[in-house]
Amino acid sequence: MKIALRATTALVLLFLVLPILVVFPLSFSSGELLTLPTPDVPIADGAVDALTIGFGIRNVENTGAACDEMHRVLAPGGRIAILEFAIPATPVVRTIYLWYFTHILPFIGRLVSRHSAAYEYLPASVGAFASPDELVTILRQHGFVDVDATRLTFGIVFLYTARRN
Repeated sequence: MKIALRATTALVLLFLVLPILVVFPLSFSSGELLTLPTPDVPIADGAVDALTIGFGIRNVENTGAACDEMHRVLAPGGRIAILEFAIPATPVVRTIYLWYFTHILPFIGRLVSRHSAAYEYLPASVGAFASPDELVTILRQHGFVDVDATRLTFGIVFLYTARRN
């Protein structure tokens, strides 16, 4: 079943987490929260004007399938913005970052939360994910145009923007 969004619904936030997708329409009269497998988003084709993902695309089981689904639900001309961690390319920043990310962050995480697995998973997932150039290529391969990757925080984070043609 596909849900057609009302014209008054200005934005739908899609949070991609591991193999699930949470959809929350920002229509304060509703407030429903749906959880479902990523390939089965119950939103009509072309019903969404904009999508955002913050630090979650690397956790999707199949990045290409997620891009296909985002492309499907976006209206022609619709925009996506993806904020995601990366491994810095500058040698000095990369060295400091990787040392912090693999030694200091897990140590602080163990002290504060007592859940060391979460703070070991973060560096592993960032290291295993596509590079900025690779994610740009994936987005283009899945139908997005005007794809851009903007380096933030010395290359530790990238903002990817694209448009459905």
